[in-house]
Amino acid sequence: MNIAIIGGGITGLSAAYALQTTHPEIDYCLLESDARWGGKMVTATVQNGAAHPLIIDGGPDTFVTRKREVWELVHALGLAEEITPGSETRGIYVLHGGKPIKVPLNPVAFISSPILSLRGKLRMAAEPFVPARRDDADESLGEFVSRRLGREALERFVGPILGGIYNTDPNHQSILVTSPIMRQMEAEYGGLFRATFARLRQAQQAKTSPQERPPRFIGLKGGAGVLVKALVARLTGDLHLNAGVEWIAADAAGYRLSLTNGSIIHAEGLILATPANVAARLLAEVAPQAAADLAKIKHVNIGTISIAFDKAAIPPELLTMQGVMIPRRERRRIDAVTFTSNKDPTAPRKTNFWCACSLAVATPTWRASRTRICCGLCWMNCAPCWAWRRNRWSIGPSAGARATPRRRWVTWSW
Repeated sequence: MNIAIIGGGITGLSAAYALQTTHPEIDYCLLESDARWGGKMVTATVQNGAAHPLIIDGGPDTFVTRKREVWELVHALGLAEEITPGSETRGIYVLHGGKPIKVPLNPVAFISSPILSLRGKLRMAAEPFVPARRDDADESLGEFVSRRLGREALERFVGPILGGIYNTDPNHQSILVTSPIMRQMEAEYGGLFRATFARLRQAQQAKTSPQERPPRFIGLKGGAGVLVKALVARLTGDLHLNAGVEWIAADAAGYRLSLTNGSIIHAEGLILATPANVAARLLAEVAPQAAADLAKIKHVNIGTISIAFDKAAIPPELLTMQGVMIPRRERRRIDAVTFTSNKDPTAPRKTNFWCACSLAVATPTWRASRTRICCGLCWMNCAPCWAWRRNRWSIGPSAGARATPRRRWVTWSW
């Protein structure tokens, strides 16, 4: 039997590795339309005359170990020595009134925080008395947070934090897809506060347990690209770059695939590791109902801009921040700022020069000049940046968008 895996991002690479290790008797080919493997996992090294280069991830830079797949994969690939424990989420801020305000993580800080009004705090404090939803129907993140914590909590800090991860409107964001753990907490404990206190007790008990537990977040010393390289090195199937799939048709032996390089290949089975809109286009003839369902899934376009500053020019208060989420009401061109050097303090990216942040921006902001974008960072009070790098993922809102994410790199030195 032979399988065609379409898409050479981290999903396609992982699928090929899993197929190879669990069913070594099956032949496979891996098809990637781009000239590089990894998809949105992009790691770059920026030298710019510094004694030590900066390692910059244009996509994901840390992994959550609660989802065991990455933790187990890293160890299976022999990358345990590459693991760096990430800092905990105690340095998350929300931009409020033009100033970064720390997200309160304990009752005392919550009461004194200026993020919420007194009315908003009282509404949020009433969360344990809100009846739990018992059905399995989906709802938006905005609906869930408003129902349990109140509208003000949604708009001022919960929405910016959770919605900012996906760079989308929380009112259009499925809770079951993007934050299923929150519904699980509600179903299991009856509410978020009850679940939080129960898990804190469990964490205290775990500290006294001799069993070693992984850190909540991990990174890799050489950046996320190390994982991509390790996967590619292990794969023994037929690997093809610059081999996008134009169409798929059914035949007596299975499927016939037409590639952008002019080749025609045959496969008995398919694994699609592409965005939903790309999969919808490819399956339109062979699985029209599945294609129609996939076409309903919406996507957002996102870009990341990584900026490096001279460490001596960084205000001390920024050295404690891991990230700043920016609500829409702040009217900034930037949706979120991640301070990568603070998230992963042991990685090589922390050098004499400090890689200050990775900015999440929407498509209109992507086209803005450096000056206009940096105006959105005026609250940082930093000197001019030392290096600047852009990375864009343009997927499109529906199946009619371009088939392959468009990537563009631009590098400047100031």
